[in-house]
Amino acid sequence: MASVKGVVHVLSFTPGMSASLRERLPGVAVKEVLREGTAENHTGMPWLERDLFEDELETLGQAEVLLTDARTLLHVMDLAPKLRYVQIRSTGADALISQLKGRRPPFVVSRNTGAGVALLMAEYVVGAAICRERGFLEARDNQLKKVYDRGPRFALYRSIKDLTFGILGVGSMGLEVARVLKSFHCVVHGFSRTPQSESTRSPYVDVYWSTGQMESFLAECDYVIGVLPSTPMTKGLLGGDVLKAAKKCPILLNAGRGDLISEKDLLKALDAGWISGTILDVFETEPLPEDSLLWTHPKVFLTPHVSAFGSWKNRVESTLDCFVENYRRLQNGEPLLGVVDWGAGY
Repeated sequence: MASVKGVVHVLSFTPGMSASLRERLPGVAVKEVLREGTAENHTGMPWLERDLFEDELETLGQAEVLLTDARTLLHVMDLAPKLRYVQIRSTGADALISQLKGRRPPFVVSRNTGAGVALLMAEYVVGAAICRERGFLEARDNQLKKVYDRGPRFALYRSIKDLTFGILGVGSMGLEVARVLKSFHCVVHGFSRTPQSESTRSPYVDVYWSTGQMESFLAECDYVIGVLPSTPMTKGLLGGDVLKAAKKCPILLNAGRGDLISEKDLLKALDAGWISGTILDVFETEPLPEDSLLWTHPKVFLTPHVSAFGSWKNRVESTLDCFVENYRRLQNGEPLLGVVDWGAGY
């Protein structure tokens, strides 16, 4: 990698991003758009919330390759006429696409496909499943009440190795979830929009399903895992009476995007007994409104969209893993990873 040359611009409020990138790309000139010390002294959200100063505008105007986040890109994309490639830090591009309202940038944009983010998602899935199956939350309640209960709820738990996990979305995120689940000897099914050829199938997925086979897919699952992006094809995918086909009354765990199923349809599925519970990290409306029935529903466990957030260190490393590989590919004329497909919506 030391032989790679060129210039990269960084527009980020994450402390240490540029310094870490210089270590990884020693032959590349890494230039910060923001004034020196801005990231270290920044206390707000990690995206641009102000206008750029004149010297920052001048620096940005020279950028051809830019590392930034999606919200900042929306703010500055018209101020960088020379851009030809942008790497955003998020794993999804739905917010960027929706804000552009059909407009397509004249440069390539790629998402974060770094393994670190996918591993965090996999940790969330396995941790949440084990927490539920072992009754950790109920055990904590008993502890506070000084109740020593070794009854069936706690002693006769299901091992996750005996369960079938159906993953909606078998891209890089879904396949990492599958890999980690297989390390626990779980049965893993994968659902994708298009059929997977033998050459593209993962050894971590036991059975593949595709469009037109949703009922058969759901009928096999003890857990239905949503890690899908938000696209026109995925919005409301589990809505209506779709979950009625889930014969084993599975747990629905959604850590992808909240519009996979509306709150109304989710509550209907819970109250009808089509699913036995749900673990939610994403919601139709975020932040989740105070008057949402999900807050107090006895079959709902929720977290505030943090399944793949992680520490600053993890987020920086994941972003740079992806960017460094894509920069190498860019310099060598090879296909880039995670390129946003504006037509497909992710």
